[in-house]
Amino acid sequence: MPKEARIERCLQLLINIKEDNYSERCGYDSNYEVYFKPIPGSDNFTMESTATEKQKQHNTKILHEANELEETEWNELMDILKNDLRSFWT
Repeated sequence: MPKEARIERCLQLLINIKEDNYSERCGYDSNYEVYFKPIPGSDNFTMESTATEKQKQHNTKILHEANELEETEWNELMDILKNDLRSFWT
């Protein structure tokens, strides 16, 4: 891979890290609402959502895939920097 392509890939990986959109890129289903419901006899609240069981299962799988994608891209970035950082300046 040419040096320019490696630099561009590093920039893209850094943008991905900054945007932190791994779950969205993997297909996270955010088509539900989250709300807080008061707990009777207490000043506390419990968090509930309108997500279906199918959405919860899907999103659990997607979050696992997103974590793997993030780790893969992070390792790719570190490999490029480890092997090529000095050559970027020449």
